Amino acid sequence: MAALQQYTWPKMSDLPWHFQSLGNLRSYIREHRGRLSVNHTTVEEQLKFYTDINAFFISRLGTTVRKVDTSQVWTNVVAYHMIVMSEEYTGLERAMGSVFYARGGLTVDASLYYNKVKFFGQTCLDLALSYAPDVAAIFQDVYVNSTLEKGIKNMRQKIHVNDVSVDPNVHLGLHWFDNMTSYIGILRRLDEHLSKKILDMVDENVQELDLRLSLNIIILVVVIVVSPLITYGVHKMAYDTQSIACRLQKVELERQKADGILYQIFPKSVADCMKKNNAVAARQFKHVTVMFSDVVGFEDISASLSAHRLVDLLNRLYHTLDSAIDLYDVNKVESTGGAYLIVSGLPTKNGDKHAGEIASLALHFLSAADIFNPLHVCGKIKLRIGIHTGSCVAGVVGYKRPRYHVFGRTVNIAHRLQTSGEAGRIQISAATQQVLEELGGYNMAKRTESPDEVKELFAYEDDDTYWLLGKALSGRPGMLSRDALVLSYKGI
Repeated sequence: MAALQQYTWPKMSDLPWHFQSLGNLRSYIREHRGRLSVNHTTVEEQLKFYTDINAFFISRLGTTVRKVDTSQVWTNVVAYHMIVMSEEYTGLERAMGSVFYARGGLTVDASLYYNKVKFFGQTCLDLALSYAPDVAAIFQDVYVNSTLEKGIKNMRQKIHVNDVSVDPNVHLGLHWFDNMTSYIGILRRLDEHLSKKILDMVDENVQELDLRLSLNIIILVVVIVVSPLITYGVHKMAYDTQSIACRLQKVELERQKADGILYQIFPKSVADCMKKNNAVAARQFKHVTVMFSDVVGFEDISASLSAHRLVDLLNRLYHTLDSAIDLYDVNKVESTGGAYLIVSGLPTKNGDKHAGEIASLALHFLSAADIFNPLHVCGKIKLRIGIHTGSCVAGVVGYKRPRYHVFGRTVNIAHRLQTSGEAGRIQISAATQQVLEELGGYNMAKRTESPDEVKELFAYEDDDTYWLLGKALSGRPGMLSRDALVLSYKGI
């Protein structure tokens, strides 16, 4: 009971009442002893009563062991726990053996119980010795192959056989009790050795923790002293980072704007090449189609409008026509006033599609102009378009204000076809007519008399010109939305 004064009782409401405090346990034992009667009790009942109490404390010891998280201490604590349990089972074995010699035998149940506690006691001891080699060495020196071991071994064998014909022998019972008491004394010597070792290790750990605590306190003081500087530095770094991020965001927005302007001035492939600071060499293209488009009477229209209204008209017209250009594989080379220069087949070649792309765009232009509302101009805007297919040279010209431009006879012919055409119509050359005829799907009519200014350009070629009337796509399933507007032109 004196040792229990230092025991910290667990605060658990589900424990039996007699284990909730030291006072309750004392009252429980006192009441049990008060009810004790020699004629109405057995040795087994008394062993069970005290064994249950010991089992509670051993269980609490096991719970404490499981909470130990230091691996070096853990094995020794487990060994200590096993030795304590072995002492408990050995005490039960001593009591049951004394009963055997006092009565001259055990009942079947008592014999089974004896073998059970003997097995558990030996198992716990073996586990303890395996966890603590130094304890195993002590046990080897003081017990193994000793006279005590031989005597206990012989007497255990007699109890195990349980020959009920043997007469009671108090002298042998006392001898058994003394031997087992000596054996339990050896076990207690082992647990004292382990307890001292554990306490020493705990002291070392405490000292190490104290040292770590001191170091942590020093570090904390240093951090407290330095933290204002660190805080200021972090704040300044965060401010600078945020400022740089804002600047980078603005730079990125400006870059995107610059890219947008660059893509409006140059074809995408040329613009990408220029962004990489690569030289853009002039190239010869053998098969392209060039289109010139102009607003009929633009000079008169611009003269009749104020500057504000003229700019408004051009902005809305450009927006309408540029939206149509985005639907086709073409590149806008130039737009001045009401005039457009558009090419397909460069700088990225598209096979034989260039004539068809330009022809479809030209029809789209006429349809868009037909439904365009000029607001401040009487009547509708009329376009005059000329198209020719051939070869040309393309490249970037100029230093201060570079432009992507096309040159060659094909460009001149397309311009002459535009200027010699009629309002609201598309005049194409024989070369373009031949390519469109091979592609199929276009309605064309030969112009009765080609203008002299066009014939002068075709000295050794077919000088016939044609009118492009529309596309023969009506009734086709899955017609593109860009073709629907083209087909609506003049009811085609």
